[in-house]
This record gives sequence, C-alpha cells and structure tokens, in this order.
Amino acid sequence: MSWLSLAGVVGLAVLGACSSNAIEQLPVVEPGRTDVLAPYEEADWPAYLKQLGLPRSRDYVTVAFLPTRYPFDLRNAQVARASLVRGLTDPTAEIEADTKIGHAIVGWQCGAHRGMASMTGAGDNVGQTMMAQGWGFAPFFSTFTDGSLYPEGGHRRDHMERLASGGGVVTAIEVGRAECENLRAALTRFLTHPNQPQTRYSMLLDPGRFEGGGCISFAAYLLNAAGVMREVTPHFRREIPIHAGMIGVPAVRPPVAEPYVPPDPSCCAGPRSVFSAMSTDWGETPVVDRVSSLDNELIFAGLVEMRRGVAPGDDWRFARVLASDGDAPLIAVKATSLRFAQQYPVRRIADPGGTAALVLERR
Repeated sequence: MSWLSLAGVVGLAVLGACSSNAIEQLPVVEPGRTDVLAPYEEADWPAYLKQLGLPRSRDYVTVAFLPTRYPFDLRNAQVARASLVRGLTDPTAEIEADTKIGHAIVGWQCGAHRGMASMTGAGDNVGQTMMAQGWGFAPFFSTFTDGSLYPEGGHRRDHMERLASGGGVVTAIEVGRAECENLRAALTRFLTHPNQPQTRYSMLLDPGRFEGGGCISFAAYLLNAAGVMREVTPHFRREIPIHAGMIGVPAVRPPVAEPYVPPDPSCCAGPRSVFSAMSTDWGETPVVDRVSSLDNELIFAGLVEMRRGVAPGDDWRFARVLASDGDAPLIAVKATSLRFAQQYPVRRIADPGGTAALVLERR
C-alpha cells in the first residue's frame, strides 16, 4: 500500500476482506500456471507464510493484514478527525508500523502452486500534491490511475519482516482444490480484463465489477472467489458521511488522479488547505455526500475476533481493536467473524513465537 508524506511529517494514503457450513462445490478452472499468473507464483513464499508449516498435501488461502499504529476510527466526524490527525501527524507512527494506513495481502497454496498478490497505487506523492493544491481530504475518496498489483517477490521487505515477527494479523484457511483454483482464475480475469482494473486504485471502486479497487477490496475479491468469508466481508463496509469541512474543490487538477468531487461542487468550491481540513470541526459543517467504503478497523476487528478462544488472552491484537461502544458495524463484524471461524473443526495458532497465524482447517 502506498503512503504519502506531507512536509516530511504528515502522511496520507488512500484506502482502497465464508462459505456456510456446506462447502460450495466449484469447478476446477485453469489448474496450470499461465504466463499471466507467473509473476505472482514464480518467487519463493515469504518467511511469514513458510513459518506456518502448512501441509503441502492440503490447499489454503491466506490473508495478512498490517494495521496502523493508531486506529483510524471512522464512527463519527469528531472521532474521525481526531484519530486521523493523531495518526497522520505523529512522526513515529509510520516508522513503528511500517504503514500509514494499513495493507492487506492474499496468498494461496493450490497444489504445486504457491503465490501471493496485493494492490497498490497513489505513488509519487500524488496525494501530497493534491493536498498542496487545496483538495483537503479528497484524496481519500479519489481514483488514482497508477494502480498496480505487487507480484509475489515484489512486496516491501519491511512488511514481510513485520509479518514474520508477529506485527500483523495473518489467517490461513483450508479450502478445496476447486475453490483454490477459482481464486487463481479470478486473479487471471482481473489481470486480463479489458477495463484494466488493476490500474485504477480507489477505496470506492468494486474489483468484482472490474472497476478498480484498493488493497482491502482486492483482497476481499480474491477471498470471496475462493468461497471464503463471503458472509463476513459485507460487514467490513461502513457508510462514511463526507462533510464540507473535509473537502476543497480547486480549479487545478492533479496528475494520475480523478479527484473526488461532491455531487454539488458548489458546496466546497475553492481550495481548502491541509491546516483548514485538519483544524475544522467537521461535525459543524454540512454533510455533502455519503459513500460506502471498506473500513480498516472493521477488517482488523473481524480478523482478530476469529482468534478468540484460541490465541492467548494477552495477544496484543485484542487490545488494538476499537471498543464497540454500541457501534453497530463493529458489533456485527465481530459476531459474524467469530461464527465463521467456529465452523471449522480445527482452529489453531501456527508459529506462535513468530507470525502467530490463525489456521482454520477442515480436519
């Protein structure tokens, strides 16, 4: 996941997660490795996955999530602004967490084929450029046309090291061969679709419709293609009200970006500086739009809740989850995620001293 710096201190990036008790029987599609898939399967699996010791006689899909140091709490305008200011202005936040906003990676072990992929975009400080031009927090909701997928061997080394040492949330889920091959076929379709969705990076676009996507929505697309977490991923979404105090609409247009503009641009006409966007009480300004987006804190809470009753009680991940405090989306994602995990006869923690991954198995 790309991250952006502001004045050397402030960073900004743009966001871009199961089956029922009966296992869905899917056709085996494209079991060989095509040239399209080769970049995502030709390198060696990273240490954080090899350390799990998953039996090669069985098939798995994996999802790894790297959270930010501080939660981004999007429950209402007041707490959202406070948490964003805290996370984006603390100069140690990215150093300690290796990410300003989080990142999601999907891996797979399908017979002889092992691979991994994730989506990235908004590079070359385009978000910083937009903020300097007066777009406020519009980059969070914009589309960037420099999107791409990380191949298996192209992921950031610091992310791989952090996952291997237990700094993320890693889940490995056993699937059938047909389900696993369906993931690989879905990745092939995404990469070869005429819309070129991998080039359009946005938290608001749907990979399933080949519009584009972000790292979290792309991960959800692959997991769902394998029949995994289908009843969970809808709960990763949150409706986000966009307040006038968050957004500017200057005349100048940034490179490699399709800036977010409210339905009625006159509400926010003219530039809005970063200082203004951060210091304004958003709740005191009118709501100019509402969007549905995947929420990093909901995916983190769901993945962590799957570990309940298996991971040690002092696992740092439990303390990092936001308190529910009556928040309906957070309550729902935790309940649905735990039910999903409890369907599996085997729940165990693999590599407890390192990756500390939750493994869900059928037997």
